[in-house]
Amino acid sequence: MATVTTATSEWIQFFKDAGIPAGLAVTYAVSFVDHRIQKNMLMDLSKDIMMDLGITVIGDIIAILKHAKQVYRQGGKDIETHLAPC
Repeated sequence: MATVTTATSEWIQFFKDAGIPAGLAVTYAVSFVDHRIQKNMLMDLSKDIMMDLGITVIGDIIAILKHAKQVYRQGGKDIETHLAPC
């Protein structure tokens, strides 16, 4: 099982790869970890869910959703090695 620190750093990288600025990437990563979002949930993300998680900048939402699709198509290889289910 991944530690919170490892999971958070993996989500930070995910958000940075999506083009999110570093400071917001940390904030978003903490929110994902706090809400126990897992890599196998990427395709379940929506604008409404993102807003519930505190992600309200529309450009960020679009970038994250696009990146989530890309990661999903790649089989989650970008984050699957470090984000284990709880």
